[in-house]
Amino acid sequence: MDNAKRQKILLITTAAAIAFYFGNMLVLEPMYGAWQGGQKKIADLRKQISQNGNLEERFRTVEQRWNEMKSNSLPGDVSYAEQQMYQALFDWSQQNNVALSTLRPNWKINTDENFVTLECHVDATGNMEAITDFLYALEKGTTGSGKKLALKVQSLEVAARGNDPRVLNLGLDVSGLLLTNLPVLNP
Repeated sequence: MDNAKRQKILLITTAAAIAFYFGNMLVLEPMYGAWQGGQKKIADLRKQISQNGNLEERFRTVEQRWNEMKSNSLPGDVSYAEQQMYQALFDWSQQNNVALSTLRPNWKINTDENFVTLECHVDATGNMEAITDFLYALEKGTTGSGKKLALKVQSLEVAARGNDPRVLNLGLDVSGLLLTNLPVLNP
């Protein structure tokens, strides 16, 4: 092979290598980077869609629970709300053979979020079965008239009474929710 032909082949090969290098640097690498960025964005969007689906499901659950709480809240009249809670506690204690000894009400107003809670301290005595049935009825929240009350047990203490371990003392703080217009309370 003569020298001129060899130089021509070397020149073409060098030009092709340089063209490939600059083509790779100027065209392929930016396209590959854009493709990788697009893939990452697609993955992020899929993740967001999945999270939004979970949020939507959670929203429906919370909305359903909120509607239940609103429909089961105590009535707007303070004295009627107290009477309803007292009557429910009395009915549940009678149904389950639990002796109520103390019912102390305390109204707590939350003006920022527009609701009021009636917190009631309850002291009662009974055997283990009666106490558990009473607590179940309270947590279930259904009154004798069939109305559900939005009640929450805040604290609970059970202890043996005296020397007889079959008789138990129950100390309970329960709160009821009042969502309608804030009542005027006389402290």
